[in-house]
Amino acid sequence: MTGDRERYEMLTEAYRVLSDPKQRELYDRQFEIQQTQALTIFLSKEFTDGIEAESKIRIGLLCLLYAKRRANPDFAALSLLDLENLMAFPREHLWFAIWYLKAKR
Repeated sequence: MTGDRERYEMLTEAYRVLSDPKQRELYDRQFEIQQTQALTIFLSKEFTDGIEAESKIRIGLLCLLYAKRRANPDFAALSLLDLENLMAFPREHLWFAIWYLKAKR
């Protein structure tokens, strides 16, 4: 057998749970309860006010992406919605910061 047996078993279990309507409903309820809350650092005035606020947003984005990559290298993605929820910033502010970081390469 080739491949990762542990990952295969995890995916098989996920499929079993999500394909059963009752278990799927329980999963969906649990997910709603655990939805991402904004991290308190991003809610503080020190983070959002002042001339350096834009650079702090960029640093915050990089920190979140770094932490996600470090925690799960195989699935290191964060959607724009995830970032909005974690940082409590409107998408327009995040788009500019993402554009800036991509352009700065």
